[in-house]
Amino acid sequence: MKMVLFVTSLIICAVAFGQSTDVGIGPFALDGASLVKKPKDQLTPEQLVARRQYLMLKRFGGFVYTKQPGSGKFVFVNAQKKVPSRAWSLQYPIISDAFSVELSEATSDIEVTVKNAKDAIKAAGGNAGVILIDNPDYPAVLVAPECGWGLLNVYALSIDKPSPELLARRVRREIWRTFAMTAGSTDTEWDRCLLGPITSLQDLDDIQSEAVSPEPASKIKKHLIKLGIKPYTRVTYKQACIEGWAHAPSNDFQRAIWERVKSDKERGPTNPITIPPPNAKK
Repeated sequence: MKMVLFVTSLIICAVAFGQSTDVGIGPFALDGASLVKKPKDQLTPEQLVARRQYLMLKRFGGFVYTKQPGSGKFVFVNAQKKVPSRAWSLQYPIISDAFSVELSEATSDIEVTVKNAKDAIKAAGGNAGVILIDNPDYPAVLVAPECGWGLLNVYALSIDKPSPELLARRVRREIWRTFAMTAGSTDTEWDRCLLGPITSLQDLDDIQSEAVSPEPASKIKKHLIKLGIKPYTRVTYKQACIEGWAHAPSNDFQRAIWERVKSDKERGPTNPITIPPPNAKK
């Protein structure tokens, strides 16, 4: 008997048109001060992202964005219970930041197959999306770019009984691969990219990256637009303050920038903002 679809959505980047909101601020960005002091080669991919976000927050207040009218959304629907979402959900803000699109996460208690994948995406409020499933009859990845859906099968990633850590790493990598293929990019000239030639779990494990290379990015953005998912306008919080459309500060870094820009504007043209000269090369 088919069960009713149940969806709870965690919005990664959502805002009404004409307003601004933060983007690219992950859950650890505000704690990034400790990461700045550590060597980069000792940090995980997520920590490297948090470190970069912290530095952007400190200097520019991070990034903010406004959506275009009629912008769509890419959704990730979790329809499996083998791997907890905390093992891979940090990939979502990274993908959103990389392609300037709105993403959300949803859960489903129905069995999703190729026959109802599009319906599951639509029920989650997405124009396109990836569904994580646990099905012994499917390969690791099935995609239909023309329909805007992809299936990521965790069963196929766990067939050799890997450790929980290795399985989570495989899922994170396949999140990127399935997203990119669903968004119209299927290959790359760079062998070390996740879209390189992968024909086995060992090939997947041997790839060091947990994201796609820059080469297929333009293809992905163009295909997302065809699926109705338009990129948002993104600038630094400082620039949004200068232009006058930034939202109220949401952290101490933004508050300092808000006050500084406000003070500069109040001084007026008789005492304009001064731009310091670039540091001379030694």
